[in-house]
Amino acid sequence: MQSVASGIAAVDTAQWNNKLESYTETDPLFAISVAFGISTADTSYWNSKPDSYTETQNLSDVLAMNNQANNQIKNLTDPTDPQDAATKAYVDANSGG
Repeated sequence: MQSVASGIAAVDTAQWNNKLESYTETDPLFAISVAFGISTADTSYWNSKPDSYTETQNLSDVLAMNNQANNQIKNLTDPTDPQDAATKAYVDANSGG
């Protein structure tokens, strides 16, 4: 019975001894992929995201995130002050044009 190693030649041993200690593969197709910048941390965050989420936010929450609204966003359907936000429908109805 022959050994599994019987086909290993001296050139094979020399190539094995000259192998790289480490190797980083570069893939030109992956480098232009939209997934190129996805990291292990990104994948971990994605895998631990909630299945569903309902956001509840009010003006105080928005202002607390360093947004400047000067508390003028109010009553979008019937603005009362010149600096109030207004809907397109309100503007169209009151533009006279």
